[in-house]
Amino acid sequence: MLQGLSWGISQAAILSVPMVEALGIEGYLIIDDVLIPKPFASKIAFCFWDHDHSLRRHTFGQRIVFIVWSNGFLTTRLLFAFWQKGPKAPQPKRRPKRGRAAARGRKITDFSQRGKLRRATYKARRKALKRAKRRVRLSSGVHQRSKNQLARILVWKLVRRGIRAKFILFDNWYASKENLALFERLGLYWVSRTKENAKVYFQEQRLSVRSVGAQIKKANYHYYSTVGARVRSFEVELGDRLVRRTVIKDDTAPETASHQVSDN
Repeated sequence: MLQGLSWGISQAAILSVPMVEALGIEGYLIIDDVLIPKPFASKIAFCFWDHDHSLRRHTFGQRIVFIVWSNGFLTTRLLFAFWQKGPKAPQPKRRPKRGRAAARGRKITDFSQRGKLRRATYKARRKALKRAKRRVRLSSGVHQRSKNQLARILVWKLVRRGIRAKFILFDNWYASKENLALFERLGLYWVSRTKENAKVYFQEQRLSVRSVGAQIKKANYHYYSTVGARVRSFEVELGDRLVRRTVIKDDTAPETASHQVSDN
């Protein structure tokens, strides 16, 4: 019974989206997660201690990964899944290192497209092997899945049910290479926030997003009166794909006056 509760599907909400789209209102999908506090819960399933970024402290509750459909005025929930923490693996004791640190591989000198693809394939293979080794089972008997894995499953279920949306929005937590590959394979245009220290290839150089945006003066950014901010887009290489990084400055949003957005 508890395994059945780990997935939630609102059939009425899924059926309401095509009705709204039939009226000529186009929408988009949004991926996010939320921690529902359950401070007095003792026997409720899927409760654990997790960090609440809004309260800035650890809270006992349920972490839910969800997808909603919105057009800017109307928001409808579609699918959600409970995320569960895996058992804490014992950390092996490490001996203190002595002497000079050993060099970590050869220095990268081949920045051609073939060299980048070879390095990306090698990293993906190493990452898949590590993920297969540390895959654990929960007390309920199911495999523990990360938030990104749950997000991919939810998006895939929505597409299988006939939800049609051109865009999907999410923060930088869900901007993994596996997620982007799935969204592009499903024909979705994605838009995501980007960390300033994210590394990309720009003009045959490996730079941070902040360094790419700093190469052009703010006076040369395009000013948009509708949003009251200066915007400039750059075409960069992220892994094995070509993406567009948009730097927004002098923004009136409450988070920060300058931030980066990525899209395909």
